[in-house]
Amino acid sequence: MRSTLHLKRALAISVVALLLTVMSSAGRPDVDKIEWANAGLWKCGRSLSIAAFPINGEFKGKLPKEDYIKMFSEKLAAGFREKNIFDRVEVLEQGKAPTTDLIVEGEFKTLTTGSRAARFWVGFGAGRSKCEVEARCYRSSDHSLVFTVEHARISAEGLKADEVQENIEEVSDDMVAVLSEQKPGCNDPNVITTVASPDPGQKPVPSPKSPSPEADTARPSQEKPGP
Repeated sequence: MRSTLHLKRALAISVVALLLTVMSSAGRPDVDKIEWANAGLWKCGRSLSIAAFPINGEFKGKLPKEDYIKMFSEKLAAGFREKNIFDRVEVLEQGKAPTTDLIVEGEFKTLTTGSRAARFWVGFGAGRSKCEVEARCYRSSDHSLVFTVEHARISAEGLKADEVQENIEEVSDDMVAVLSEQKPGCNDPNVITTVASPDPGQKPVPSPKSPSPEADTARPSQEKPGP
């Protein structure tokens, strides 16, 4: 009898612990996919530029493309400024070279309001609005890759005035939250100014050398003898 009671208590404690774990993880920010190439560069970068994300896939929205592109860049920059993890965060103007340690760029793979008719008549997730982005971060000095991110947000209900704007804000908030968690812990501040070493598997290409004066004097004359 006692063994059964102990077993029930242990089972109840395990269930509660599992529920607490699920609840805590449910509130944790996340992105669909992130791959780190050099986390040290992100941790030690002091300034950040956000480039415009062009729309390279399906598009359907209430506003022109340019408005959504600007909205996303400004939302990302504002999010990082609020986190206060960089000395300077700026939206990079088109055609302008970055003056910051790091730069984030990428593109929209999908940006659409979907179809309310499809949601009503078809259901099962059809016609949802969607914002899907691919982002990359580089060190500005030599374009060394820092990370890549793939993330998307969808809305099914169709109750918002502009669902695309809502999805953009959600994608931006998720990215800022996840990346900000990885910012603390710079071990070598000089890493951000160190140019990446060349790939050891790549053979150096010799640069053409101009002939030295000695080589010119040693070369036999090609002039024909006079008559």
